[in-house]
Amino acid sequence: MPRIAELKPNYMAADIGVIISGYMKKRKITPKEMGSRLGISRQAMNYKIEHNSFEYKDIIVIFHELELTDEEILRYVRYK
Repeated sequence: MPRIAELKPNYMAADIGVIISGYMKKRKITPKEMGSRLGISRQAMNYKIEHNSFEYKDIIVIFHELELTDEEILRYVRYK
């Protein structure tokens, strides 16, 4: 897991839902599966994707489950 756990993002890409959705399709992970990993329903996962309403703890789990590299993560999250 990249070293993001100790850093809180100050900025998240405005279209993070689209980005996450694209990586999920690439990795063949359904909203139902990802929602299950987050402890939420498929409908709740779809809502988060559509409204970019991810909490920091959700992002950490999602990035881990999608196996994003440090470079991919830093492309979408900025730190001070």
